[in-house]
Amino acid sequence: MEPTYYDKDIFLSNKFILLFKQPQRGQIVRYYDENSQKFCLKRIIGLPGEKISIHQNKVFIIKNSGEEIELTEPYLKDHIVTSSETGAAEIYETIPEHEYFVLGDNRPASTDSRHFDPVHRSYITGTATKIYSTKQ
Repeated sequence: MEPTYYDKDIFLSNKFILLFKQPQRGQIVRYYDENSQKFCLKRIIGLPGEKISIHQNKVFIIKNSGEEIELTEPYLKDHIVTSSETGAAEIYETIPEHEYFVLGDNRPASTDSRHFDPVHRSYITGTATKIYSTKQ
């Protein structure tokens, strides 16, 4: 999740908020990854019922109406670009109910929903809030 979070940063995982609200686009969430059997941090990009399109080194949200909207991502450094796993333009399938498309902020090095399915809500354990950074 660099540059937003570094390996030794300390953060709080707010489990309480997700008892009352569904995860929102742009939130950083902590979730359990069955493949690595570890907890991971990623950013919510796509919501249930939407499609994600990646082309021109950018992320686009395709609404149910078919409208395509470029995702504004002020948290990414200027030199960071987003490409699909293959590097070609790609439209990902409609995100199923109770699932979320997640991406890391360090897009070239991130293993995320471009490589595996969206994350089911039951694996999302909380939202992340940094309280101490190792990079001052």
